[in-house]
Amino acid sequence: MNWRRSGVALGLLGLVLVIVLSAPWLRSEEPAYQGKPISYWLQQVSQLERIKDSTEAIQQIGEAGLPWILGELGAKDSRLKLKVEHYLSYQRVIALDFGRAEERRMRGVLAIRMLGPGAKAAIPRLGEMIKDRELALEAGEALGWIGKDAAPTLAEALGSRQIPTTRLAALAGLSEMGTNAVPATAALLEASHDPDLRIRRRSVQVLGVAEGDHPDMVLPVLKESLHAQDPTLRLFAVSMISSVWTNRAELQAVLVDGLTDANPQVRGMCAMGLGRMGEQARSAAPQLVEMLKDPENGLSVAAALRDILGAGCVAPIAQALTNQPARVQARWMLLISRFDTNAEPAVPMVVEHLKDADEFARSAAIVTLGRIHRRPDLTVEPLMEVLTNEDAGTRHAAAGALAAYGGDARAAGGLLLELAQQERAGTNDGAAAGSNWMMNLAVRVRRGDGGFGAPLARRDGRFGGGSGRRPFDDSFRPMGFAEALRQIDPELAAKAEQP
Repeated sequence: MNWRRSGVALGLLGLVLVIVLSAPWLRSEEPAYQGKPISYWLQQVSQLERIKDSTEAIQQIGEAGLPWILGELGAKDSRLKLKVEHYLSYQRVIALDFGRAEERRMRGVLAIRMLGPGAKAAIPRLGEMIKDRELALEAGEALGWIGKDAAPTLAEALGSRQIPTTRLAALAGLSEMGTNAVPATAALLEASHDPDLRIRRRSVQVLGVAEGDHPDMVLPVLKESLHAQDPTLRLFAVSMISSVWTNRAELQAVLVDGLTDANPQVRGMCAMGLGRMGEQARSAAPQLVEMLKDPENGLSVAAALRDILGAGCVAPIAQALTNQPARVQARWMLLISRFDTNAEPAVPMVVEHLKDADEFARSAAIVTLGRIHRRPDLTVEPLMEVLTNEDAGTRHAAAGALAAYGGDARAAGGLLLELAQQERAGTNDGAAAGSNWMMNLAVRVRRGDGGFGAPLARRDGRFGGGSGRRPFDDSFRPMGFAEALRQIDPELAAKAEQP
Protein backbone atom coordinates (compact mmCIF):
# COMPACT_ATOMS: atom_id res chain seq x y z
CA MET A 1 0.00 0.00 0.00
CA ASN A 2 2.83 2.40 0.87
CA TRP A 3 4.54 1.63 -2.45
CA ARG A 4 1.30 2.29 -4.27
CA ARG A 5 0.87 5.60 -2.50
CA SER A 6 4.44 6.53 -3.28
CA GLY A 7 3.92 5.66 -6.93
CA VAL A 8 0.83 7.82 -7.15
CA ALA A 9 2.64 10.63 -5.40
CA LEU A 10 5.62 10.37 -7.76
CA GLY A 11 3.29 10.41 -10.73
CA LEU A 12 1.57 13.50 -9.44
CA LEU A 13 4.93 15.04 -8.71
CA GLY A 14 5.96 14.51 -12.33
CA LEU A 15 2.79 16.19 -13.53
CA VAL A 16 3.32 19.03 -11.11
CA LEU A 17 6.90 19.50 -12.29
CA VAL A 18 5.72 19.73 -15.88
CA ILE A 19 3.30 22.47 -14.89
CA VAL A 20 5.76 24.31 -12.70
CA LEU A 21 8.65 24.05 -15.14
CA SER A 22 6.55 25.20 -18.05
CA ALA A 23 5.06 28.17 -16.16
CA PRO A 24 8.04 30.53 -16.59
CA TRP A 25 7.86 30.06 -20.38
CA LEU A 26 4.20 31.08 -20.33
CA ARG A 27 4.81 34.37 -18.54
CA SER A 28 6.36 37.63 -19.67
CA GLU A 29 9.98 38.08 -18.70
CA GLU A 30 10.34 39.75 -15.33
CA PRO A 31 11.87 43.22 -15.40
CA ALA A 32 14.43 43.97 -12.70
CA TYR A 33 15.89 46.82 -10.67
CA GLN A 34 19.30 46.68 -9.00
CA GLY A 35 19.58 43.08 -10.13
CA LYS A 36 16.38 41.95 -8.41
CA PRO A 37 13.17 41.05 -10.27
CA ILE A 38 9.96 43.01 -9.83
CA SER A 39 8.36 40.12 -7.91
CA TYR A 40 11.11 40.40 -5.29
CA TRP A 41 10.36 44.09 -4.74
CA LEU A 42 6.62 43.44 -4.44
CA GLN A 43 7.27 40.81 -1.77
CA GLN A 44 9.25 43.34 0.27
CA VAL A 45 6.13 45.48 0.75
CA SER A 46 5.11 43.16 3.60
CA GLN A 47 8.02 44.64 5.57
CA LEU A 48 7.19 48.17 6.66
CA GLU A 49 10.78 49.31 6.56
CA ARG A 50 11.07 48.26 2.89
CA ILE A 51 7.92 49.93 1.51
CA LYS A 52 9.78 53.07 0.42
CA ASP A 53 12.51 51.04 -1.31
CA SER A 54 9.94 48.81 -3.01
CA THR A 55 7.92 51.76 -4.27
CA GLU A 56 11.05 53.41 -5.65
CA ALA A 57 12.04 50.17 -7.38
CA ILE A 58 8.63 49.72 -9.06
CA GLN A 59 8.59 53.35 -10.17
CA GLN A 60 12.11 53.05 -11.57
CA ILE A 61 11.06 50.01 -13.57
CA GLY A 62 8.08 52.05 -14.79
CA GLU A 63 6.34 51.21 -18.06
CA ALA A 64 8.92 48.52 -18.80
CA GLY A 65 7.22 46.42 -16.14
CA LEU A 66 3.70 46.72 -17.55
CA PRO A 67 3.81 43.58 -19.75
CA TRP A 68 4.72 41.48 -16.71
CA ILE A 69 2.22 43.32 -14.46
CA LEU A 70 -0.59 42.83 -16.98
CA GLY A 71 0.37 39.17 -17.14
CA GLU A 72 -0.17 38.94 -13.39
CA LEU A 73 -3.47 40.82 -13.60
CA GLY A 74 -4.65 38.43 -16.30
CA ALA A 75 -3.71 35.27 -14.38
CA LYS A 76 -6.29 32.47 -14.20
CA ASP A 77 -6.16 29.05 -12.60
CA SER A 78 -6.54 26.34 -15.23
CA ARG A 79 -8.84 23.41 -14.57
CA LEU A 80 -5.84 21.09 -14.71
CA LYS A 81 -4.02 23.03 -12.03
CA LEU A 82 -7.09 23.11 -9.80
CA LYS A 83 -7.53 19.35 -10.20
CA VAL A 84 -3.90 18.68 -9.32
CA GLU A 85 -4.22 20.81 -6.19
CA HIS A 86 -7.42 18.96 -5.31
CA TYR A 87 -5.80 15.53 -5.62
CA LEU A 88 -2.67 16.56 -3.75
CA SER A 89 -4.81 17.73 -0.84
CA TYR A 90 -5.62 14.05 -0.11
CA GLN A 91 -1.99 13.04 0.47
CA ARG A 92 0.81 14.08 2.80
CA VAL A 93 3.84 12.83 0.91
CA ILE A 94 4.21 15.99 -1.16
CA ALA A 95 3.59 19.45 0.23
CA LEU A 96 3.49 22.02 -2.57
CA ASP A 97 1.97 25.46 -2.82
CA PHE A 98 1.54 26.66 -6.40
CA GLY A 99 0.13 30.05 -5.56
CA ARG A 100 -3.35 30.94 -6.68
CA ALA A 101 -4.11 33.17 -9.65
CA GLU A 102 -6.03 35.51 -7.35
CA GLU A 103 -2.83 36.17 -5.41
CA ARG A 104 -1.00 36.99 -8.64
CA ARG A 105 -3.75 39.39 -9.68
CA MET A 106 -3.58 41.17 -6.34
CA ARG A 107 0.18 41.46 -6.80
CA GLY A 108 -0.51 43.14 -10.13
CA VAL A 109 -2.93 45.58 -8.46
CA LEU A 110 -0.25 46.46 -5.92
CA ALA A 111 2.24 47.20 -8.68
CA ILE A 112 -0.26 49.45 -10.50
CA ARG A 113 -0.99 51.24 -7.24
CA MET A 114 2.70 52.03 -6.86
CA LEU A 115 2.96 53.27 -10.43
CA GLY A 116 -0.23 55.35 -10.26
CA PRO A 117 -0.62 57.62 -13.31
CA GLY A 118 2.64 56.16 -14.60
CA ALA A 119 0.68 53.03 -15.58
CA LYS A 120 -1.76 54.81 -17.91
CA ALA A 121 -0.39 52.85 -20.89
CA ALA A 122 -2.11 49.81 -19.36
CA ILE A 123 -5.59 51.39 -19.52
CA PRO A 124 -6.67 49.82 -22.87
CA ARG A 125 -5.73 46.30 -21.77
CA LEU A 126 -7.33 46.77 -18.35
CA GLY A 127 -10.45 48.04 -20.12
CA GLU A 128 -10.68 44.64 -21.81
CA MET A 129 -9.95 42.72 -18.60
CA ILE A 130 -12.76 44.44 -16.67
CA LYS A 131 -15.23 42.79 -19.06
CA ASP A 132 -14.03 39.36 -17.91
CA ARG A 133 -15.99 38.11 -14.88
CA GLU A 134 -12.94 36.45 -13.35
CA LEU A 135 -10.60 39.40 -13.84
CA ALA A 136 -13.05 42.27 -13.41
CA LEU A 137 -12.55 43.18 -9.74
CA GLU A 138 -8.76 43.46 -9.85
CA ALA A 139 -8.88 45.25 -13.22
CA GLY A 140 -11.34 47.81 -11.81
CA GLU A 141 -9.17 48.43 -8.75
CA ALA A 142 -6.07 48.84 -10.91
CA LEU A 143 -7.84 51.39 -13.13
CA GLY A 144 -8.90 53.27 -10.02
CA TRP A 145 -5.31 53.59 -8.84
CA ILE A 146 -4.18 54.95 -12.22
CA GLY A 147 -6.38 57.99 -11.66
CA LYS A 148 -8.33 60.45 -13.80
CA ASP A 149 -6.98 59.13 -17.11
CA ALA A 150 -8.83 55.89 -16.39
CA ALA A 151 -12.15 57.53 -15.46
CA PRO A 152 -13.64 57.37 -19.00
CA THR A 153 -12.83 53.65 -19.23
CA LEU A 154 -14.49 53.00 -15.87
CA ALA A 155 -17.49 55.12 -16.89
CA GLU A 156 -17.89 53.01 -20.02
CA ALA A 157 -17.69 49.80 -17.96
CA LEU A 158 -20.28 51.16 -15.51
CA GLY A 159 -22.64 51.86 -18.40
CA SER A 160 -22.44 48.25 -19.57
CA ARG A 161 -25.69 46.42 -18.91
CA GLN A 162 -24.48 42.92 -19.70
CA ILE A 163 -22.19 41.92 -16.84
CA PRO A 164 -23.05 43.06 -13.27
CA THR A 165 -19.58 42.01 -12.13
CA THR A 166 -18.04 44.50 -14.56
CA ARG A 167 -20.23 47.32 -13.31
CA LEU A 168 -19.47 46.59 -9.65
CA ALA A 169 -15.77 46.44 -10.48
CA ALA A 170 -16.05 49.83 -12.20
CA LEU A 171 -17.64 51.29 -9.07
CA ALA A 172 -14.87 49.80 -6.93
CA GLY A 173 -12.32 51.54 -9.14
CA LEU A 174 -14.18 54.86 -9.13
CA SER A 175 -14.43 54.74 -5.33
CA GLU A 176 -10.60 54.82 -5.20
CA MET A 177 -10.41 57.95 -7.36
CA GLY A 178 -12.14 60.60 -5.23
CA THR A 179 -12.70 63.78 -7.23
CA ASN A 180 -10.80 62.24 -10.16
CA ALA A 181 -14.03 60.33 -10.84
CA VAL A 182 -15.78 63.53 -12.04
CA PRO A 183 -15.61 62.45 -15.73
CA ALA A 184 -17.81 59.50 -14.77
CA THR A 185 -20.54 61.70 -13.22
CA ALA A 186 -23.11 61.06 -15.95
CA ALA A 187 -22.69 57.29 -15.64
CA LEU A 188 -22.86 57.50 -11.85
CA LEU A 189 -26.08 59.54 -11.92
CA GLU A 190 -27.69 57.02 -14.21
CA ALA A 191 -26.47 54.11 -12.09
CA SER A 192 -27.94 55.71 -8.95
CA HIS A 193 -31.39 54.72 -10.31
CA ASP A 194 -30.36 51.25 -11.42
CA PRO A 195 -32.72 48.31 -10.69
CA ASP A 196 -29.78 46.45 -9.13
CA LEU A 197 -29.66 47.53 -5.49
CA ARG A 198 -25.93 46.84 -5.26
CA ILE A 199 -25.27 49.25 -8.13
CA ARG A 200 -27.47 51.95 -6.60
CA ARG A 201 -25.75 51.71 -3.22
CA ARG A 202 -22.21 52.03 -4.55
CA SER A 203 -23.17 54.76 -7.03
CA VAL A 204 -24.60 56.96 -4.28
CA GLN A 205 -21.51 56.34 -2.18
CA VAL A 206 -19.11 57.25 -4.99
CA LEU A 207 -21.13 60.30 -6.05
CA GLY A 208 -20.88 61.81 -2.59
CA VAL A 209 -17.09 61.63 -2.73
CA ALA A 210 -16.55 62.47 -6.39
CA GLU A 211 -18.87 65.47 -6.58
CA GLY A 212 -18.32 67.13 -3.23
CA ASP A 213 -17.49 70.38 -5.03
CA HIS A 214 -20.61 70.22 -7.22
CA PRO A 215 -23.54 69.78 -4.80
CA ASP A 216 -26.08 70.91 -7.41
CA MET A 217 -25.37 67.71 -9.35
CA VAL A 218 -25.34 65.15 -6.55
CA LEU A 219 -27.66 66.64 -3.94
CA PRO A 220 -30.92 65.66 -5.69
CA VAL A 221 -29.80 62.02 -5.80
CA LEU A 222 -28.82 62.05 -2.12
CA LYS A 223 -32.10 63.67 -1.11
CA GLU A 224 -34.02 61.03 -3.02
CA SER A 225 -31.95 58.24 -1.43
CA LEU A 226 -32.79 59.54 2.06
CA HIS A 227 -36.32 58.21 1.55
CA ALA A 228 -35.34 54.88 -0.01
CA GLN A 229 -36.77 51.69 1.45
CA ASP A 230 -33.31 50.15 1.63
CA PRO A 231 -31.67 51.15 4.97
CA THR A 232 -28.15 50.78 3.56
CA LEU A 233 -28.97 53.25 0.81
CA ARG A 234 -30.32 55.68 3.38
CA LEU A 235 -27.16 55.19 5.45
CA PHE A 236 -24.90 55.96 2.49
CA ALA A 237 -26.96 59.06 1.66
CA VAL A 238 -26.75 60.38 5.23
CA SER A 239 -23.02 59.74 5.42
CA MET A 240 -22.42 61.67 2.18
CA ILE A 241 -24.93 64.49 2.46
CA SER A 242 -23.18 66.45 5.21
CA SER A 243 -20.23 67.17 2.92
CA VAL A 244 -22.26 68.50 -0.01
CA TRP A 245 -25.30 70.26 1.50
CA THR A 246 -24.29 73.88 1.97
CA ASN A 247 -27.58 75.04 3.53
CA ARG A 248 -26.92 74.30 7.19
CA ALA A 249 -30.51 74.86 8.35
CA GLU A 250 -31.93 72.42 5.79
CA LEU A 251 -29.20 69.90 6.57
CA GLN A 252 -29.94 70.08 10.28
CA ALA A 253 -33.64 69.50 9.66
CA VAL A 254 -32.86 66.39 7.58
CA LEU A 255 -30.46 65.00 10.21
CA VAL A 256 -32.91 65.64 13.05
CA ASP A 257 -35.60 63.86 11.08
CA GLY A 258 -33.22 60.93 10.64
CA LEU A 259 -32.85 60.55 14.42
CA THR A 260 -36.17 58.66 14.36
CA ASP A 261 -35.23 56.37 11.46
CA ALA A 262 -36.17 52.71 11.91
CA ASN A 263 -32.57 51.65 11.29
CA PRO A 264 -30.18 52.17 14.25
CA GLN A 265 -27.16 52.75 12.00
CA VAL A 266 -28.96 55.55 10.18
CA ARG A 267 -29.94 57.11 13.52
CA GLY A 268 -26.35 56.96 14.72
CA MET A 269 -25.02 58.44 11.49
CA CYS A 270 -27.50 61.34 11.77
CA ALA A 271 -26.35 61.99 15.34
CA MET A 272 -22.71 62.07 14.22
CA GLY A 273 -23.64 64.41 11.37
CA LEU A 274 -25.17 66.83 13.86
CA GLY A 275 -22.07 66.53 16.01
CA ARG A 276 -19.90 67.56 13.06
CA MET A 277 -21.98 70.74 12.77
CA GLY A 278 -20.83 71.72 16.26
CA GLU A 279 -22.50 74.70 17.93
CA GLN A 280 -24.53 75.34 14.77
CA ALA A 281 -26.67 72.33 15.73
CA ARG A 282 -27.38 73.56 19.27
CA SER A 283 -31.14 73.68 18.62
CA ALA A 284 -31.02 69.91 17.99
CA ALA A 285 -29.63 69.22 21.48
CA PRO A 286 -33.04 68.41 23.06
CA GLN A 287 -33.67 65.65 20.52
CA LEU A 288 -30.19 64.26 21.09
CA VAL A 289 -30.62 64.32 24.86
CA GLU A 290 -33.81 62.31 24.44
CA MET A 291 -31.93 59.93 22.18
CA LEU A 292 -29.41 59.13 24.94
CA LYS A 293 -31.90 56.42 25.88
CA ASP A 294 -31.22 54.67 22.57
CA PRO A 295 -29.27 51.54 23.66
CA GLU A 296 -27.66 51.11 20.24
CA ASN A 297 -26.48 54.68 19.74
CA GLY A 298 -25.84 56.10 23.20
CA LEU A 299 -22.11 56.56 22.55
CA SER A 300 -22.59 58.30 19.19
CA VAL A 301 -25.19 60.62 20.71
CA ALA A 302 -23.02 61.41 23.72
CA ALA A 303 -20.10 62.27 21.44
CA ALA A 304 -22.39 64.50 19.34
CA LEU A 305 -23.60 66.34 22.44
CA ARG A 306 -20.01 66.83 23.51
CA ASP A 307 -19.17 68.53 20.20
CA ILE A 308 -22.34 70.64 20.18
CA LEU A 309 -22.66 71.71 23.83
CA GLY A 310 -19.11 71.42 25.12
CA ALA A 311 -19.15 71.17 28.93
CA GLY A 312 -22.90 71.68 28.77
CA CYS A 313 -23.23 68.02 27.80
CA VAL A 314 -22.01 66.82 31.19
CA ALA A 315 -25.28 67.20 33.11
CA PRO A 316 -27.58 65.37 30.65
CA ILE A 317 -25.05 62.60 30.09
CA ALA A 318 -24.52 62.15 33.84
CA GLN A 319 -28.27 61.97 34.42
CA ALA A 320 -28.56 59.25 31.77
CA LEU A 321 -25.67 57.17 33.17
CA THR A 322 -27.90 54.97 35.32
CA ASN A 323 -29.91 53.77 32.34
CA GLN A 324 -27.02 52.26 30.37
CA PRO A 325 -25.06 48.97 30.47
CA ALA A 326 -21.96 49.13 32.64
CA ARG A 327 -19.50 49.31 29.78
CA VAL A 328 -21.37 52.07 28.01
CA GLN A 329 -21.39 53.96 31.31
CA ALA A 330 -17.61 53.51 31.45
CA ARG A 331 -17.14 55.02 28.01
CA TRP A 332 -19.46 57.92 28.89
CA MET A 333 -17.47 58.65 32.03
CA LEU A 334 -14.24 58.80 30.04
CA LEU A 335 -15.93 61.03 27.49
CA ILE A 336 -17.03 63.66 30.03
CA SER A 337 -13.75 63.44 31.95
CA ARG A 338 -12.08 65.54 29.23
CA PHE A 339 -13.93 68.58 30.61
CA ASP A 340 -11.91 68.28 33.83
CA THR A 341 -13.28 70.54 36.58
CA ASN A 342 -16.23 71.59 34.40
CA ALA A 343 -17.55 68.05 34.70
CA GLU A 344 -18.24 68.52 38.43
CA PRO A 345 -22.02 67.85 38.06
CA ALA A 346 -21.19 64.26 37.17
CA VAL A 347 -19.21 63.51 40.35
CA PRO A 348 -22.08 61.99 42.42
CA MET A 349 -22.92 59.53 39.65
CA VAL A 350 -19.29 58.66 38.93
CA VAL A 351 -18.51 57.90 42.59
CA GLU A 352 -21.16 55.18 42.54
CA HIS A 353 -19.13 53.28 39.96
CA LEU A 354 -16.06 52.90 42.18
CA LYS A 355 -17.77 49.79 43.55
CA ASP A 356 -19.14 48.63 40.21
CA ALA A 357 -18.98 44.92 39.50
CA ASP A 358 -17.57 45.69 36.05
CA GLU A 359 -13.79 46.21 36.09
CA PHE A 360 -13.83 48.61 33.15
CA ALA A 361 -16.48 50.80 34.82
CA ARG A 362 -14.45 50.93 38.06
CA SER A 363 -11.31 51.89 36.14
CA ALA A 364 -13.15 54.59 34.20
CA ALA A 365 -14.54 56.02 37.44
CA ILE A 366 -11.04 56.35 38.95
CA VAL A 367 -9.72 58.13 35.87
CA THR A 368 -12.74 60.42 35.67
CA LEU A 369 -12.60 61.47 39.33
CA GLY A 370 -8.87 62.10 39.03
CA ARG A 371 -9.40 64.38 36.06
CA ILE A 372 -12.37 66.25 37.55
CA HIS A 373 -10.82 66.48 41.08
CA ARG A 374 -13.83 68.22 42.60
CA ARG A 375 -16.13 67.47 45.58
CA PRO A 376 -13.54 65.87 47.90
CA ASP A 377 -16.35 65.48 50.44
CA LEU A 378 -17.84 62.84 48.16
CA THR A 379 -14.76 61.32 46.54
CA VAL A 380 -11.81 61.06 48.94
CA GLU A 381 -13.20 58.39 51.23
CA PRO A 382 -14.36 56.08 48.40
CA LEU A 383 -10.97 56.48 46.70
CA MET A 384 -9.27 55.55 49.97
CA GLU A 385 -11.22 52.30 49.94
CA VAL A 386 -9.84 51.61 46.45
CA LEU A 387 -6.32 51.95 47.92
CA THR A 388 -6.93 48.61 49.64
CA ASN A 389 -7.75 46.86 46.36
CA GLU A 390 -5.78 43.68 45.78
CA ASP A 391 -4.77 44.79 42.26
CA ALA A 392 -1.53 46.82 42.37
CA GLY A 393 -2.35 48.84 39.27
CA THR A 394 -5.73 49.85 40.65
CA ARG A 395 -4.14 50.97 43.94
CA HIS A 396 -1.63 53.18 42.14
CA ALA A 397 -4.40 54.59 39.94
CA ALA A 398 -6.38 55.56 43.05
CA ALA A 399 -3.22 57.17 44.46
CA GLY A 400 -2.92 59.25 41.30
CA ALA A 401 -6.57 60.29 41.53
CA LEU A 402 -6.15 61.35 45.18
CA ALA A 403 -2.98 63.28 44.33
CA ALA A 404 -5.03 65.39 41.89
CA TYR A 405 -6.99 66.69 44.91
CA GLY A 406 -3.82 67.94 46.61
CA GLY A 407 -4.37 69.10 50.18
CA ASP A 408 -8.09 68.36 49.93
CA ALA A 409 -7.19 64.66 50.20
CA ARG A 410 -5.28 64.91 53.52
CA ALA A 411 -7.63 62.36 55.07
CA ALA A 412 -5.86 59.75 52.93
CA GLY A 413 -2.44 60.73 54.26
CA GLY A 414 -2.12 58.03 56.94
CA LEU A 415 -3.03 55.20 54.60
CA LEU A 416 -0.75 56.52 51.86
CA LEU A 417 2.10 56.80 54.42
CA GLU A 418 1.68 53.16 55.38
CA LEU A 419 1.60 52.08 51.73
CA ALA A 420 4.60 54.27 50.88
CA GLN A 421 6.63 52.67 53.66
CA GLN A 422 5.70 49.21 52.41
CA GLU A 423 6.62 50.31 48.91
CA ARG A 424 10.01 51.50 50.09
CA ALA A 425 10.60 48.28 52.02
CA GLY A 426 9.92 46.32 48.86
CA THR A 427 6.80 44.62 50.18
CA ASN A 428 4.52 46.47 47.78
CA ASP A 429 4.41 46.51 43.98
CA GLY A 430 6.09 49.46 42.31
CA ALA A 431 4.38 52.27 40.45
CA ALA A 432 5.19 50.52 37.18
CA ALA A 433 2.07 48.47 37.81
CA GLY A 434 0.07 51.68 37.57
CA SER A 435 1.62 52.52 34.23
CA ASN A 436 0.67 49.11 32.87
CA TRP A 437 -2.84 49.55 34.26
CA MET A 438 -3.24 52.88 32.45
CA MET A 439 -1.82 51.51 29.22
CA ASN A 440 -4.25 48.58 29.27
CA LEU A 441 -7.17 50.91 29.87
CA ALA A 442 -6.11 53.21 27.03
CA VAL A 443 -5.80 50.26 24.64
CA ARG A 444 -9.26 49.01 25.59
CA VAL A 445 -10.77 52.45 24.99
CA ARG A 446 -9.10 52.79 21.62
CA ARG A 447 -10.25 49.40 20.36
CA GLY A 448 -13.81 49.80 21.64
CA ASP A 449 -13.48 47.00 24.24
CA GLY A 450 -16.21 44.46 23.75
CA GLY A 451 -17.58 45.88 20.51
CA PHE A 452 -20.13 48.23 22.09
CA GLY A 453 -19.84 51.13 19.67
CA ALA A 454 -17.18 53.08 17.81
CA PRO A 455 -14.07 53.90 19.89
CA LEU A 456 -14.04 57.35 21.42
CA ALA A 457 -10.28 57.58 21.04
CA ARG A 458 -8.54 58.20 17.74
CA ARG A 459 -5.30 56.54 16.67
CA ASP A 460 -3.34 59.45 18.07
CA GLY A 461 -4.80 58.73 21.52
CA ARG A 462 -7.25 61.64 21.55
CA PHE A 463 -10.99 61.39 22.08
CA GLY A 464 -13.27 61.69 19.07
CA GLY A 465 -12.64 64.16 16.25
CA GLY A 466 -12.21 67.87 15.87
CA SER A 467 -9.60 70.20 17.24
CA GLY A 468 -8.52 70.85 20.79
CA ARG A 469 -9.02 67.31 22.07
CA ARG A 470 -6.86 66.50 25.04
CA PRO A 471 -4.73 63.33 25.06
CA PHE A 472 -6.25 60.41 26.92
CA ASP A 473 -3.83 60.44 29.86
CA ASP A 474 -2.44 63.99 29.99
CA SER A 475 -4.08 65.20 33.23
CA PHE A 476 -4.25 61.94 35.17
CA ARG A 477 -1.76 59.18 35.76
CA PRO A 478 -1.25 56.44 38.33
CA MET A 479 1.70 57.09 40.61
CA GLY A 480 3.70 55.70 43.48
CA PHE A 481 2.30 56.16 46.99
CA ALA A 482 5.20 58.33 48.17
CA GLU A 483 4.85 60.62 45.14
CA ALA A 484 1.10 60.94 45.71
CA LEU A 485 1.69 61.70 49.39
CA ARG A 486 4.15 64.49 48.52
CA GLN A 487 1.43 66.23 46.52
CA ILE A 488 -1.15 65.79 49.29
CA ASP A 489 0.87 66.31 52.49
CA PRO A 490 4.58 67.11 52.00
CA GLU A 491 5.36 67.05 55.74
CA LEU A 492 3.88 63.60 56.20
CA ALA A 493 5.65 62.45 53.03
CA ALA A 494 8.98 63.28 54.63
CA LYS A 495 8.35 60.58 57.23
CA ALA A 496 8.01 58.00 54.49
CA GLU A 497 11.49 58.90 53.27
CA GLN A 498 13.13 58.47 56.68
CA PRO A 499 15.13 55.26 57.28
